[in-house]
Amino acid sequence: MGQASKSHGDGACVELAAAGDRILVRDSKNPEGARLDFTLATAGDLVDAARRGELDHLVERMP
Repeated sequence: MGQASKSHGDGACVELAAAGDRILVRDSKNPEGARLDFTLATAGDLVDAARRGELDHLVERMP
């Protein structure tokens, strides 16, 4: 299973893992906590929407 992490300057980090035809996402500080499970198509749609700025309103802006 491939895995990647992305960290923000404040220590917030998510981990992504490929599991067959699924993408799993979890909080690296809480590996036993809830996980999100996306199909490859849905994960791609989420990334595309983020790239287009369609999710910017969901993120609190840091000063």
